[in-house]
Amino acid sequence: MKKAFLCFLLVFVLVFAGAAVAAMSLHQSRDQVTVTTITQVGDPAAVQGLTARQTVGCGGYLQWDLSIPLDRPETSSTRFSYASRYHVIDDYEPDGIWIVPADNAAFFYTGVTLDSLADDSSPVQTLLAPLFRSVAEKTQPGCRYTEDVRLKDYTDIYPLQVSFDGYYGSDLPWQARYQKAPSWYSIDDSLRQALQTFFSFPVPQEEIWAITVEKDENGAITELNYESKTSPSIILNTSAVWSDTDLYFAFDQHSYGLPSFHQVPGGYGVYHLSITPEEDTVYLELDSLETLVSLPEGSMVLDLALSGDESSLLLTYGLGPDTFFLVLDPETGEARQSFSVPARPAGTVETATLDSEGNPQGTYTSPYWSTESILIGENFTVLYGDDTLYLYTLENGTYTYAFSAPMQTHLRSGYSYDHLYGAWNGTQLALGSVSGLQALSLSVYEGGQLQYHGVYKTSLGDVASTASQPEEDEFSMESDSLALFPEQALTLVWEG
Repeated sequence: MKKAFLCFLLVFVLVFAGAAVAAMSLHQSRDQVTVTTITQVGDPAAVQGLTARQTVGCGGYLQWDLSIPLDRPETSSTRFSYASRYHVIDDYEPDGIWIVPADNAAFFYTGVTLDSLADDSSPVQTLLAPLFRSVAEKTQPGCRYTEDVRLKDYTDIYPLQVSFDGYYGSDLPWQARYQKAPSWYSIDDSLRQALQTFFSFPVPQEEIWAITVEKDENGAITELNYESKTSPSIILNTSAVWSDTDLYFAFDQHSYGLPSFHQVPGGYGVYHLSITPEEDTVYLELDSLETLVSLPEGSMVLDLALSGDESSLLLTYGLGPDTFFLVLDPETGEARQSFSVPARPAGTVETATLDSEGNPQGTYTSPYWSTESILIGENFTVLYGDDTLYLYTLENGTYTYAFSAPMQTHLRSGYSYDHLYGAWNGTQLALGSVSGLQALSLSVYEGGQLQYHGVYKTSLGDVASTASQPEEDEFSMESDSLALFPEQALTLVWEG
């Protein structure tokens, strides 16, 4: 501990002094970050040959690359490096594409007329302009007026809100593999209109909205808001995955009351948009919007994933009580494999909803399939949910069911980075998770049986929590300034 603490102080002295030669000597130092383990199930000998690699950063300039032999963590090695430019550590997870019903919103103005409101070029505003005008015409100057209206009396298709949120790649050595783009894709009305036209969902007959308009003393509009009073009618949630050139998305099982897809070209399924990257942002090719693959009526997408070489698009979906696994050609949408997963039958889940002020609005019941996530490895895929995992091995381009096993608590969602990491050696499946600066929690299975479960922890967090720096110094030594690089939070490799 004392050596590690002195190492930290030396590192920051080097940063402030800018002593490259001294930094090189630190790289060659024998002082190492220590790794301790607590074995909870089995014998560490069961993970012989399994190595974990992690990258920890601090202050935007310092980096530690850890290599941990998981059967002998005391022999772990650490490589320190100092970057001459700031690197970004960001555990932000982009949404890809986000499409939701425009069933509630509030707008505040300094004062606009009905004509200027009608001239708004937003597709949502354009669709709803007749509705807003109807209520605004009944609102007296200096008053606030609310009216319940039947939405279908004003529009036949459901207004949609759209956004796109993604990463752009960077090969610069001082950055993490990806960082959030300084200029996000600017959602203009052409994208909104393209998606509004493609997804022409019919408005339910029973959809009732409360429309409120407020005017100032001169009769100019100062506030406009609308809120669905149906409890609820439609909830849309999109799952998305993308490469540098393609975006794939679908409405998944966290949606409720999916509208009719009969007016959507290709119906319900997985949709595709081409991407053109350009410097610090990306552009979506609107003319490329298509249904890549259509799914049977009544289906519900559970998860999407691209293989590491981007040659396959993997998809799980539910239909009736059953869960299915589909392997697609991402260019043509052709199904290379399709089979059922031996998961427990779908159940139902009841969800409470709140209105715009946070008050209980009602509940809705929807089907729920337990196997909703996909982990892709080089020679395997794991399908999993909160209770069970299913291993499929990959050989000669074909997936074959190997075994199922109960999920360990640490492998379930809800932890930092919210990811599962794995490796398969032909006999043993290793699955790991990370949480904060805890190096990892590891479970190893063979033939569907848990062989080993251990928790590993590094000394970096302990060192940082006991250190201090003057307030004027550029770098913080607080423990929360140390963070795992999200794209290098954990790699598991069977060696030898």
